[in-house]
This record gives sequence, structure tokens and C-alpha cells, in this order.
Amino acid sequence: MIMHNPPNPTAAGASQTDKKHVLVILDEYASSFCHYVNPKGGSGQSQLISHSTLKKVIEFLKFKYYTPQFLFGNACLPDSYELELSQIEHVRIVPVSHPKAYPNSIIVINPDEYRVPGVLGNISAEVLILRILKQDVARLAEIVTPILDKCKRLNISLVEIEDYNDEDIRQYRKQLDLISKSLANCYKEKQAVEVNCLTDRLMLRQMNNCNAGITHFAIAPDGRFYTCPAFYYCGDSSIGDIEGEDNFPNSHLLDIKYSPICSVCDAFHCKRCVFLNKKLTLEVNTPSWQQCKIAHAERDSSRFLLSMIDWPIPEITYDDPFILVKEKDKSKG
Repeated sequence: MIMHNPPNPTAAGASQTDKKHVLVILDEYASSFCHYVNPKGGSGQSQLISHSTLKKVIEFLKFKYYTPQFLFGNACLPDSYELELSQIEHVRIVPVSHPKAYPNSIIVINPDEYRVPGVLGNISAEVLILRILKQDVARLAEIVTPILDKCKRLNISLVEIEDYNDEDIRQYRKQLDLISKSLANCYKEKQAVEVNCLTDRLMLRQMNNCNAGITHFAIAPDGRFYTCPAFYYCGDSSIGDIEGEDNFPNSHLLDIKYSPICSVCDAFHCKRCVFLNKKLTLEVNTPSWQQCKIAHAERDSSRFLLSMIDWPIPEITYDDPFILVKEKDKSKG
């Protein structure tokens, strides 16, 4: 199951408990994949990380046994850049408008793209990320339903959460229930599809948040570290660089045990976005009411989905399949 956090490192010698994952911004114009907005994104321009900085980043990642996710813009990488990336196991996050189809990439669908007729019909990937504008939430099911059979995992990411009101959240919940009905039909057809805001909560027994700054961080094109790409694009201070240490000061304050609100909540799938926390409440570990209400709308829709899934285990009359073989042989005799 692909959750909010990147996959665990698989490099030999890497600890599964204390190693971080890294989001590497390859292009100043890289597509956002989450709540934040890249002010330079969507322009079609490109400003790649310098080749010398990329070499240093790759060496840093290899030395630390970190698993990178590379964030692409619209530009194809030169061969010299591809050679550097080939040295390390990685994941690519690319916009659907990218001119080159990279195998096994996570594809991001932005509003400018899902509004173009015919674009969604040509998409196919194991993992899709759909970034939805607030003004399009009322037709979310209309956008999502046709692509449920195009992927194994769909992550829905809401943009402009800071502008949501109660009516927007009610609309969102209504749309999630419609998507839940479509998902239930998929499951009846034995088509397993995950949708982050609906299926993740069904599998969780504890918090599984974004954990930016705890289990992963970002490296920007300037070679400096940031809690996540959102902090880089909003002009926040860096928390280190590839020439120094990656032991970030006061990072423990991001932990859920220092959040009195989140630590008592059971919307375990909530991203608990520290960027939105800081933007809307000025505290990295205090969520805004929008995040809380949205997460609980998703939780309620997850329960609605669960109520429609009827996959009973049939009762049987034997406890050893050898009995069936004997009965079958007896009937032949």
C-alpha cells in the first residue's frame, strides 16, 4: 500500500527506523504534488539544478543511504543528468504534461491539465496525484470516477485549503460519498484501487501523517535543505545544506507527541501538514480548523465506503481440504 510517506529505503545497510527520505527539486519550475503552490509552476519554463550541484546531491544521498524522490518540471533532463540519476535507486514525480513518459513514475495532474478535454482519458500509471482547486470540488466525483481504472493508487490533494469554509467542506464530503460508491463498485468487480482520503484510514491503527522534517525533507536546487518543498517556495529559511549535517535543530517539536490536538485524534490518515499549520496558525504543530474538519469529513466517508463493501468469507463444512479430495474420489468411484 502506498501511503503518504515515501517508500522505505532498500539500500544495503540502511536502517529502516532512523533513515530519512528526500525530495529533490530538480527544476525551479517543478510541479507541486501537494497542498502548496509553486509560484513559478505551470509556465512551461525550466531552470534546472546545476549539474555540479546535482552531482554533490547524488553523492550525499548515496553516502547517507537515502531514498530520493525527484521532482520534475516540464523539461526533459540532459543525458548527463540522467547519468547521475542512474547511480541511485529513486522515484520520479512528473507532471502529466511532461513530454517524456518515464516508466514507473508518479504522475501529477494539475488543474490546468484536468480541465483540458481528453487529457484524463490518456493517463495511465500505478500512482496518480490529482491536485484539485477549491472551485472544482463540487465536481470532484465527475473528475475522479473516470480515472479510477487508470491507476492502482490515487492521491487527491486539495489546493487552497486556507480558503475553505463549512459549505466547501460539506460539498467535499458529498463528493467523497459519490466516489465511495464508485469505489465499492470497483471492488465488486475485483478491481483494487486505493484513494488516499478514503481507503488509507481503513488500514490504519495509528497516525500516518506526512511527517515532513521527521522522516523526510527536501533539497532545493541551491543545494540547501528545507522541511519540505513548500517551505522553499514560500521563502522560508533553510535548515542545512549538503556540505553540512542533516541533524536539524528542534526537529523533535514536529513530532505528534508535541501536538496536544493531533495526539488525541483518530483521523489517522490526516497529512497533518506542517506547512499549512505554520501558514494558518503560526505554529508548525497546531492544525487549522480547515485541516481538522476536512480530515474528519474524509474519515466519515471512509466509514460510508466500508458500509458498502460486502466481501463475506463463506461458511465451509470442512477443516482439511484433504476431505474434499476424498469426497471427490469417492464420487468418481
